[in-house]
Amino acid sequence: MSSNNTLPTVAQTPEVADPCAALLEGYYDSHLHIAAIFIIMATSFIGTLLPILATALVHMFIPATQALTNPCLPQTFTGYPAFSAVFAIGGIFLTHLIQVFAGHAIKSRQKEASMSLDKTAITAAGQVTTPSSDLTHHEGHTHGGALMHAQEMQLMVYLLELGIASHSIIIGITLGIVTDEFKTLLIALCFHQFFEGLALSAIVIEADFKKMTMAVCMVIFYTLTTPIGIVIGVSIREFYNANGTQTLISTGALDAISSGILLYDALVNVIFPHFSAESFNSLSPIRKILQLVTMYLGCAIMSFIGVWA
Repeated sequence: MSSNNTLPTVAQTPEVADPCAALLEGYYDSHLHIAAIFIIMATSFIGTLLPILATALVHMFIPATQALTNPCLPQTFTGYPAFSAVFAIGGIFLTHLIQVFAGHAIKSRQKEASMSLDKTAITAAGQVTTPSSDLTHHEGHTHGGALMHAQEMQLMVYLLELGIASHSIIIGITLGIVTDEFKTLLIALCFHQFFEGLALSAIVIEADFKKMTMAVCMVIFYTLTTPIGIVIGVSIREFYNANGTQTLISTGALDAISSGILLYDALVNVIFPHFSAESFNSLSPIRKILQLVTMYLGCAIMSFIGVWA
């Protein structure tokens, strides 16, 4: 009997890398990532007329389509490439539904306030019909109409802020986890936030909030959303998988819904009312052309920034 007993060797199966696992390659500059929180915050604050349309299509809908058609998703998503459009349409109808019911509530409340004002005027006059009471009635309705318009504009600002905020957090997370492309993306997002802030601030001003505090809060909220996203991205970068099923579906759906919200707001609440209003029609031809060129230029710039951001 030979004393040299050899133990059987077990063949080890080589580990196969997960093709859907996001690899964190390249140099990660922690200090610059932290500085980006304050850089983006400052740029957003400085920026805060209409890059909103380009933001919805170029910066939200296209990334949503890419996320929801990613080959790492189940067959349910890869077999139907129009999920992003479904979510975007859902965002449009959701915004429309909110505006319809909120507008109805605003008009009902304004009607009650107008009736109360009429009764007060009649009581003060001591009779039902006098020139002064008619004047008061007319002024009440004029004031009520202006107030109702302001409240509808404020509702539009809230919906717009909701769509922009959700997208800003997503791009903040993206900026917080990237490596080699960080500097290019940071510069692009600074311009992105600046022009998006211009669009938001123009509409906040037009909404004519009674208290300046609310307008300031809207600006501060917009200023903080992307930096909050960067903080989240820096915190989770070690275990964040950009190709994970839950990540792709959640970011894709959120971006698509947000694009629907912004599309509805830009077309229905901003572009059409602005260019059909008497204030625009009474402008000189030169000023009309200037406003149109400014709008088209803003959309073009935001679309161009979409190459990097």
